[in-house]
Amino acid sequence: MRIIPRQEIPLKYRNKGVTIPFEPYTFTFTTAPSDATTNAPEITFSDLPSNHWASQAVSVMVQKGILNGYSDGKFRPNDAVKREEFAKIIVLALNLPISKPTTPTFKDINQNYWAYNYVESAKIYLTGYQKADGLYYKGSKNAVR
Repeated sequence: MRIIPRQEIPLKYRNKGVTIPFEPYTFTFTTAPSDATTNAPEITFSDLPSNHWASQAVSVMVQKGILNGYSDGKFRPNDAVKREEFAKIIVLALNLPISKPTTPTFKDINQNYWAYNYVESAKIYLTGYQKADGLYYKGSKNAVR
């Protein structure tokens, strides 16, 4: 993986890589050669046909354990990604160490929350919302570009 300053870079698929724009940087995740991933079982989703524009990238990220679908066999490609889900994607895609601090950084993400460790681990890449009584993450809001 390489991190380069923000610039216009097209998305790339077909075992060449997946480029995700993220302010102020662009992260490029290079995939393994196609023959290296053929041993992994192909995971399909009932709502993500093979001709969908994101099918190839989703497939690679599912095989790498970065993304997963829902228990009903769907991926829901048209649903917005929540900020808490984006934190998890960052941690898994960048292979960041899982952080388990005893004091939360964000007032609205406590230690019992499912995304707590992911939000804390990815916090250097995330933005919060400053209020008079502290910093909030608002994990259930949609992630934005």
